Amino acid sequence: MMNCTPRNNVYRKKGGTIIKKKIIIFASIALAFVLILFVPYRRDAFNDGGTVVYDALAYKVVSWHVGLDDDAYKNTSVYWYPDNFRDIDDLWKMETDSMISWVAPIEQLKRKYPEYFDLGTFKGLEVYIWQTSSGEYLCGVLQGTNRNKTDEEIAKLAENGATIEEMKVILSYYNIDKESIIIIPVKNPSSNYEIDFSMFDTAKEIFWG
Repeated sequence: MMNCTPRNNVYRKKGGTIIKKKIIIFASIALAFVLILFVPYRRDAFNDGGTVVYDALAYKVVSWHVGLDDDAYKNTSVYWYPDNFRDIDDLWKMETDSMISWVAPIEQLKRKYPEYFDLGTFKGLEVYIWQTSSGEYLCGVLQGTNRNKTDEEIAKLAENGATIEEMKVILSYYNIDKESIIIIPVKNPSSNYEIDFSMFDTAKEIFWG
């Protein structure tokens, strides 16, 4: 009987080579597809202060710089499909709509709690939270320091205590991470309502929800 092993080996080698070529071709096509979809290119620089657009098929990145003075609006936003095909004017309207939804409550809170704004954040912020009744809390914020705050400083916060929801919006104004914000439970400085001592373990959960 004739031995067909060498010929079978040739077929196997050819088959393996074909499979490898197909894998390489498929990988190359997939890579090209990913590059086309996700690798951006700089498309435009607008004369509005320095806004720059980076385009890709799947998304658009706009580095906003609107205005020439110190109050220029600066922000980097990502717009995914299909919003990435909108023109720059439409995107600016989307940007300002989102700004208004954030700025409006901030401006209201600035008028209501002026003492909680423009604090130094070099050493973080300290949020003091106290219980006013069962399940109800108020809080105030002071800039971080290397010393313990006095009873007078904490009591002064109670003159204009904010709700937790309001304080979260106030903290968003500072644009710092949670690790730089210390939540400190204290006895209610405006009444004889005693602190719930379980708050010492759960103050962060109570505040952040």
